[in-house]
Amino acid sequence: MVADQIFKVIDSLRFLGVETILTGIRPEVAQTIVSIGIDFSSLTIKSSLQKAIEDLLIRVKNNK
Repeated sequence: MVADQIFKVIDSLRFLGVETILTGIRPEVAQTIVSIGIDFSSLTIKSSLQKAIEDLLIRVKNNK
């Protein structure tokens, strides 16, 4: 149920032009995502919020 809701939120955000980065997904949620066949291959997934912020800062610096 959580995985389905995540997918719906991400899909809605994509329609608004928002790039979504998932962070800190619990193992149970990740297993559910895989078992019900939701395809997150087009998403950016990071292990932690800190890693996501670091990567975003690098992208911002490179685009200047």
